[in-house]
Amino acid sequence: MGAVTQALSTIQVRTDAVRVASSGTGISSGETLKGLGVWGQGFGSTARQGERNDVSGYDADTYGLAFGADFKVIDPVRVGLSFAYANTGVDSTGDRTGSGQDIDSYIASLYGTYSGNGWYADGALTYGIHKYDATRHVAIAGAASQTLKASYDGQQVGARVEAGVPLAVGQAVVTPLASLAYNTLKQDSYGETGGSAALQVGSSSTDSIRSGLGAKVSARVATIGNWEISPNARAVWHHEFNTSSQDQTSAYVAGGSSFTTPGSNIATEHFNIGVGLDVASVRNTTVSAKYDADLADKYVSHSASLQLRTEF
Repeated sequence: MGAVTQALSTIQVRTDAVRVASSGTGISSGETLKGLGVWGQGFGSTARQGERNDVSGYDADTYGLAFGADFKVIDPVRVGLSFAYANTGVDSTGDRTGSGQDIDSYIASLYGTYSGNGWYADGALTYGIHKYDATRHVAIAGAASQTLKASYDGQQVGARVEAGVPLAVGQAVVTPLASLAYNTLKQDSYGETGGSAALQVGSSSTDSIRSGLGAKVSARVATIGNWEISPNARAVWHHEFNTSSQDQTSAYVAGGSSFTTPGSNIATEHFNIGVGLDVASVRNTTVSAKYDADLADKYVSHSASLQLRTEF
């Protein structure tokens, strides 16, 4: 799910820039940019989940590219489409060392932003296809170790909304915000190959309902030639409402009764802290750099992105 979260973050970078561009203060007057906006962004992250509830953790690295375009529908509304590709490498730790997954994600999103008088609302609908290549290392005392392989697919559907109220505080704009996101991920059943310990694993489904409450701040601090320099920062507390674990039902390919392997409960609280820098030209081109840290129980993720946008 982390790859989809990063793809949605690229859209948020874009919609935030639309609001800043709509007025000199960053507080929308109800108008948005008039023309077609096109953007592209590279992103990446590294994450580490420690052992929780006697379930081993993992290290995960994600890298991807996202592209999008949006246009004005009526004065306060813009809508757009984006596509993102991400590759995630997961290496299990603890007693699962040697196991892992390589995941290719293809993510399409329909998004929109409404800029009202002193407030805004953003929304996105997302569909993702994930292709997994999994490796499971099995080491049993007194027997030869085995490396088992499997390939399978997953599908993810999600929706996200965010609303905020930009407030002028001196030369800065402080925006209290609230968000709500829903995602459901369905993973297909699959069979392993490569040894007598190979499993036939049943399909699974995971749902996430996550709220966000926090604030962001931005300010234009300098103009160098035709370029305006605007740093920004964000701090958001996320609460996960569905914390049930993703249990897995399996049976040996060679035969026998099925059994269930319990997963770890999802962490309830997440804290996101981010900083960024927008460099905008008078010729309607903007470069945005962004860094985020995501913190939860025995979990930390660092992500960064670089986006280039231009308006026609």
